[in-house]
Amino acid sequence: MRLLYNPGEFIDREEEIESLHSIASAVSKGVALSSGQRIIHMVGRSQIGKSWFLQKYCDRLSHDESKSFFPVYIDLSSYADLEVDKFLSELLRFIDEKISNELIVSSPFLNAPQTLFIYSSWVLRGLEQIQREKTLVLLLDEVNMLSSDQINALENNLLEAIINQPNIVLVLTGRSVVTGWRSFDLRPMAGINIRNLSKFNYENTELQVVREKPNAKHLTDQIFELSGGSPGINKNILDQARGNPPEIVELDAIRACNREFYEAIGKAGTGLPANLAAELLPALEALCVLPDFDKEYEVPFLLAAHKNLSGNWDVKRSISLFSILTNIQIGPGKLIAWDMSKNAYAIEEQTRTTLEQEIQIRDNELRHTLHCTAMKMYTGWADEYDSDIFRNKAAYHRAKLEQAGFDPADCEAKD
Repeated sequence: MRLLYNPGEFIDREEEIESLHSIASAVSKGVALSSGQRIIHMVGRSQIGKSWFLQKYCDRLSHDESKSFFPVYIDLSSYADLEVDKFLSELLRFIDEKISNELIVSSPFLNAPQTLFIYSSWVLRGLEQIQREKTLVLLLDEVNMLSSDQINALENNLLEAIINQPNIVLVLTGRSVVTGWRSFDLRPMAGINIRNLSKFNYENTELQVVREKPNAKHLTDQIFELSGGSPGINKNILDQARGNPPEIVELDAIRACNREFYEAIGKAGTGLPANLAAELLPALEALCVLPDFDKEYEVPFLLAAHKNLSGNWDVKRSISLFSILTNIQIGPGKLIAWDMSKNAYAIEEQTRTTLEQEIQIRDNELRHTLHCTAMKMYTGWADEYDSDIFRNKAAYHRAKLEQAGFDPADCEAKD
């Protein structure tokens, strides 16, 4: 569930905000920046605070003493379910209302249907007029929720016409970067225009805990261990704290964090044969120990290792189940998607992390088995293909076993 932005609960992010603001300020002062410098793709796992961050920055720009900025924050998740033409017309109407308020004029199109070409031309003229006096900072949230057709419509009717204008800054956020842009300037490029919104450190986690539940400061260590510093997960765990002073039952807390995940699995299983629906959860449990994977290679090995997945998991059967898993929607995105930075499939990172934590609490032997399977699989491939990539992956799983108190050498006894 998306939390409504509450300025009083917002914590820190000053470094990230200043980084963005340095670009907007430079543009507003007439510094010539390339479109690649003015277009930023900001990514982050679920519940990391991307939406709150953008809204906080929008609020700052709105109250900037220089009055040099025209910020527009748009939550694209509100439009993602609309047909393409409706999506575009509603989006243009939202921006038109902002323009009308800024210029103190009445738009003739707000309540009068027009062709999308005419309406987009009208909105673009309004934005051009505003840019003569102010820097347009367009903040587009949850871009990864849009379909390819919606992406094309957004680019063709709005972004393509404004990105090369010098007085605009564009920030696009989502759980993953969107790569379907036709324009080269809009494409995400690692190390150039992609930025990651980081988790909270311990100090900011403690500040969030105290601000939301002042008598729960003593729980900070426990919460930080479970959440890893994710603001949304911090809040979910705090909501499970009971008593005076409040205490946490770890399994209940982590299950509450995974509630959206379980709801998505239940929805995905509706209409499937009972035996197939029953395979969804153990399949995801099996894969959650992998930061990334290939559907034809890792997936069959891990599925075969789960105690609740019986039978022969050859490539054909594994891919058939995997095709169902990749269609599962969780919150504002896919549960499993192609990760451009990893060049592989990956479970949404926050979901993957909290699911593995739950398994560790309720069935650590299963987690042990899965990491053993992965370590041996990658070790074998490293030897066979003389690959440092596979050696590093094997080392990751070896470290996970050691951190949990298992001796990796014992994995051989599980054959």
